[in-house]
Amino acid sequence: MRRQGQGNPIESVHLKIKFTADASTALKLKESFPESRVTGSECEISIEGSDPGEVAERAHKVLEKLRAVIETPKGFK
Repeated sequence: MRRQGQGNPIESVHLKIKFTADASTALKLKESFPESRVTGSECEISIEGSDPGEVAERAHKVLEKLRAVIETPKGFK
């Protein structure tokens, strides 16, 4: 019996997290995420991989770190 949903396997997963932040937060984000793209107040973090589970796990870690950076009072690290 043929199973449905078995097409081509996933070759790659690309997840982008885009958001707008004030200048001081954008600077903190650039320091915390050197791989991120920060242009003025526009911020973008890309996560890529071939395993969807691995990308999801890395995205979860990035979001936890992002939350910590955003919640840190100014002047503290």
